[in-house]
Amino acid sequence: VVYKVQGSKIEGEITAEKLQDKSCDIFQMSLEEADAGTPLKFSALSEASIDALKKWADDPHHVILGFQSFAHATDDRYSLAQPGAKDPMEASKLGGSIVDSGPFGAVGQFNQGGSWQGTIDKVPANACTLINDQEGKPIMVLDVDLGSVFVSDVDLLTTLGGISENSEISAA
Repeated sequence: VVYKVQGSKIEGEITAEKLQDKSCDIFQMSLEEADAGTPLKFSALSEASIDALKKWADDPHHVILGFQSFAHATDDRYSLAQPGAKDPMEASKLGGSIVDSGPFGAVGQFNQGGSWQGTIDKVPANACTLINDQEGKPIMVLDVDLGSVFVSDVDLLTTLGGISENSEISAA
Protein backbone atom coordinates (compact mmCIF):
# COMPACT_ATOMS: atom_id res chain seq x y z
CA VAL A 1 0.00 0.00 0.00
CA VAL A 2 1.38 3.38 -0.97
CA TYR A 3 0.65 6.31 1.32
CA LYS A 4 0.82 9.88 0.18
CA VAL A 5 1.57 12.30 2.98
CA GLN A 6 1.10 15.98 2.38
CA GLY A 7 1.54 18.61 5.05
CA SER A 8 -0.66 21.66 5.39
CA LYS A 9 -0.19 24.68 7.58
CA ILE A 10 -3.31 25.95 9.31
CA GLU A 11 -3.13 29.50 10.63
CA GLY A 12 -4.92 30.69 13.76
CA GLU A 13 -7.54 28.70 15.61
CA ILE A 14 -8.20 25.16 14.42
CA THR A 15 -11.75 24.59 13.23
CA ALA A 16 -13.52 21.66 11.56
CA GLU A 17 -14.03 23.87 8.51
CA LYS A 18 -10.31 24.61 8.16
CA LEU A 19 -9.47 20.92 8.54
CA GLN A 20 -12.05 19.99 5.91
CA ASP A 21 -10.83 22.73 3.53
CA LYS A 22 -7.29 21.30 3.79
CA SER A 23 -8.58 17.71 3.32
CA CYS A 24 -6.96 16.62 6.59
CA ASP A 25 -7.25 13.00 7.68
CA ILE A 26 -4.44 13.14 10.25
CA PHE A 27 -3.65 16.11 12.46
CA GLN A 28 -0.32 16.26 14.27
CA MET A 29 -0.78 18.38 17.36
CA SER A 30 1.97 20.98 17.25
CA LEU A 31 4.22 21.54 20.18
CA GLU A 32 6.00 24.63 21.39
CA GLU A 33 8.74 24.34 23.99
CA ALA A 34 6.47 25.86 26.64
CA ASP A 35 4.14 22.85 26.20
CA ALA A 36 6.95 20.26 26.26
CA GLY A 37 6.92 19.72 30.01
CA THR A 38 4.28 19.76 32.63
CA PRO A 39 2.01 21.57 33.13
CA LEU A 40 0.57 22.11 29.66
CA LYS A 41 0.36 25.84 28.90
CA PHE A 42 -1.65 25.69 25.63
CA SER A 43 1.02 27.67 23.78
CA ALA A 44 0.78 25.86 20.44
CA LEU A 45 -2.93 25.08 20.51
CA SER A 46 -5.68 26.84 22.42
CA GLU A 47 -8.28 24.93 24.40
CA ALA A 48 -10.85 25.97 21.75
CA SER A 49 -8.68 24.43 19.01
CA ILE A 50 -8.32 21.23 21.03
CA ASP A 51 -12.11 21.06 21.50
CA ALA A 52 -12.57 21.48 17.72
CA LEU A 53 -10.01 18.69 17.11
CA LYS A 54 -11.82 16.34 19.48
CA LYS A 55 -15.10 16.88 17.62
CA TRP A 56 -13.32 16.44 14.27
CA ALA A 57 -11.69 13.20 15.50
CA ASP A 58 -15.11 11.69 16.28
CA ASP A 59 -15.21 10.82 12.57
CA PRO A 60 -13.53 7.39 12.25
CA HIS A 61 -11.55 8.64 9.23
CA HIS A 62 -9.83 11.38 11.24
CA VAL A 63 -6.82 10.76 13.47
CA ILE A 64 -5.04 12.97 15.97
CA LEU A 65 -1.34 12.30 16.49
CA GLY A 66 -0.65 14.05 19.78
CA PHE A 67 2.51 14.42 21.84
CA GLN A 68 3.59 15.17 25.41
CA SER A 69 0.58 16.30 27.49
CA PHE A 70 -1.88 16.75 24.62
CA ALA A 71 -3.44 13.38 25.55
CA HIS A 72 -4.43 15.01 28.85
CA ALA A 73 -5.70 18.07 26.98
CA THR A 74 -8.11 15.90 24.99
CA ASP A 75 -9.21 13.77 27.95
CA ASP A 76 -8.32 14.44 31.59
CA ARG A 77 -8.39 10.69 32.31
CA TYR A 78 -4.85 10.76 30.89
CA SER A 79 -2.15 12.07 33.18
CA LEU A 80 0.06 14.93 32.11
CA ALA A 81 3.21 13.52 30.49
CA GLN A 82 5.95 12.91 33.05
CA PRO A 83 9.72 12.51 32.71
CA GLY A 84 11.41 9.26 33.64
CA ALA A 85 10.99 6.66 30.89
CA LYS A 86 13.44 3.77 30.98
CA ASP A 87 14.94 2.30 27.78
CA PRO A 88 14.53 0.08 25.89
CA MET A 89 10.85 0.47 25.08
CA GLU A 90 8.77 -2.62 24.38
CA ALA A 91 5.72 -3.01 22.17
CA SER A 92 2.55 -4.60 23.50
CA LYS A 93 0.97 -7.38 21.45
CA LEU A 94 -1.16 -4.79 19.60
CA GLY A 95 1.78 -2.39 19.29
CA GLY A 96 3.97 -5.22 18.02
CA SER A 97 1.61 -5.90 15.16
CA ILE A 98 2.05 -2.29 14.07
CA VAL A 99 5.77 -2.00 14.84
CA ASP A 100 6.76 -5.35 13.32
CA SER A 101 4.69 -5.27 10.16
CA GLY A 102 3.38 -1.77 9.63
CA PRO A 103 2.91 -0.06 6.28
CA PHE A 104 6.32 1.60 6.54
CA GLY A 105 8.26 -1.58 7.30
CA ALA A 106 9.50 -3.21 10.51
CA VAL A 107 10.91 -1.19 13.40
CA GLY A 108 13.41 -3.08 15.53
CA GLN A 109 12.96 -1.17 18.76
CA PHE A 110 12.10 2.15 20.37
CA ASN A 111 14.46 4.07 22.61
CA GLN A 112 14.26 7.57 23.98
CA GLY A 113 17.28 9.80 24.36
CA GLY A 114 17.80 13.18 25.93
CA SER A 115 17.19 14.21 29.48
CA TRP A 116 13.37 14.32 29.64
CA GLN A 117 12.18 10.92 28.23
CA GLY A 118 8.43 11.04 28.83
CA THR A 119 5.78 8.60 30.01
CA ILE A 120 1.99 8.79 30.26
CA ASP A 121 1.50 7.33 33.73
CA LYS A 122 -2.31 7.19 33.73
CA VAL A 123 -4.46 6.19 30.75
CA PRO A 124 -8.21 5.48 30.46
CA ALA A 125 -9.23 1.84 30.82
CA ASN A 126 -10.42 1.69 27.20
CA ALA A 127 -7.15 3.05 25.76
CA CYS A 128 -4.74 0.48 24.33
CA THR A 129 -1.06 0.75 25.18
CA LEU A 130 1.09 0.28 22.09
CA ILE A 131 4.55 0.87 23.60
CA ASN A 132 5.71 0.64 27.25
CA ASP A 133 8.99 1.54 28.87
CA GLN A 134 10.95 -1.04 30.91
CA GLU A 135 8.84 -0.29 34.00
CA GLY A 136 5.58 -0.85 32.13
CA LYS A 137 4.73 2.84 31.88
CA PRO A 138 2.89 3.76 28.67
CA ILE A 139 4.90 5.62 26.03
CA MET A 140 2.45 5.36 23.11
CA VAL A 141 -1.29 4.67 23.31
CA LEU A 142 -4.21 4.23 20.96
CA ASP A 143 -7.21 6.21 22.16
CA VAL A 144 -10.15 4.01 21.19
CA ASP A 145 -12.76 6.75 21.66
CA LEU A 146 -11.00 9.18 19.32
CA GLY A 147 -9.27 6.57 17.15
CA SER A 148 -6.12 8.59 17.74
CA VAL A 149 -2.56 8.00 18.90
CA PHE A 150 -0.77 9.77 21.74
CA VAL A 151 2.98 9.64 22.34
CA SER A 152 4.59 10.70 25.61
CA ASP A 153 7.61 12.48 24.13
CA VAL A 154 7.59 14.39 20.85
CA ASP A 155 11.32 13.93 20.31
CA LEU A 156 10.82 10.21 19.86
CA LEU A 157 9.79 11.15 16.31
CA THR A 158 11.75 14.34 15.53
CA THR A 159 15.16 15.20 14.18
CA LEU A 160 15.54 17.50 17.19
CA GLY A 161 15.50 14.37 19.33
CA GLY A 162 18.22 12.85 17.14
CA ILE A 163 15.96 10.26 15.51
CA SER A 164 17.85 7.48 13.85
CA GLU A 165 17.80 6.96 10.11
CA ASN A 166 17.63 3.16 10.14
CA SER A 167 15.11 0.43 11.02
CA GLU A 168 15.02 1.38 14.70
CA ILE A 169 13.37 4.41 16.26
CA SER A 170 16.04 5.70 18.59
CA ALA A 171 16.28 9.29 19.72
CA ALA A 172 19.60 10.37 21.20
